Order: sequence, then C-alpha cells, then structure tokens
Amino acid sequence: MEATSNELLLNLKVKVVEYHGEIIIETLKPDKDEYFIPVTEPGHVGSVLTNTGRFLGMSKEAWALIKSLKKSHDNFGEISAWKAGDKDCFSWLGPIGRRVGPKATVDRGGIQDIDFVTIPNILNPKIKDIIDCIDLKKANK
Repeated sequence: MEATSNELLLNLKVKVVEYHGEIIIETLKPDKDEYFIPVTEPGHVGSVLTNTGRFLGMSKEAWALIKSLKKSHDNFGEISAWKAGDKDCFSWLGPIGRRVGPKATVDRGGIQDIDFVTIPNILNPKIKDIIDCIDLKKANK
C-alpha cells in the first residue's frame, strides 16, 4: 500500500529547509538506530542518516542551496550526500541541529543526487524565532 503524505512525514528523522540563504537542519528523532547515527555517539564529529528516501525531508530550496555549495579540497564537507551501494546517505558536521551558511563547503566528491521526501520550505516556528534574533549578515561575514 502506498504511504499517504502524513505517513511519510511521520517517518522523517531529519528535516532540512532553507531560510534567509542558510540551510537549516532539524533533527526530529535524535536517537541512534540502524538508520541514524547522531553526533552524540562517542568519536563522532557529525551525524549520518541512511535510507534518506524514507527518513530525510528536504525542501527544493534547501536542496538547490546544498547543490550550489563549493567543494572543499579534502574528504570532509560540512554537508555530504552520497550513495553507498543501494543506500542513499546524508550527513553533516557539527551539532545535531545545525545552521549552515552560504560559505560552507561539501567534500571534494561533491553532492550526489539522493532520494528524499520533498517537503514544503517551512521552518519550525521555534527555530525561526531564535534565528530571527541573530544578525545573519554579521554572522556570515
């Protein structure tokens, strides 16, 4: 049976939207499981999500911004999207909830096309209130 829109949204573990030229990553289900390894695990500097076609909600605006980020000169990028066999993966460095500015980089391999659930570009109002208190022009200099 095909999942309804509400069922798809209930499965999401991570939501990514664009807001004022930044990528906003919100972790909806932060507990470690077979599909999500959070930064809170010992030895990790970022979080990794697999099976993105089921668990990653991404707005078209956020995906376009991610695809426009420059490549770094090494194997580390602040955001990564790649395929590992039949698994689509998405990861980011830093905290479990993250703002990624327009000067961020992706790894030198670039961003691969991955499956995800397309969601509206609507930011969580609580996060929006916090970001709106920040001078983004000053923060992104």
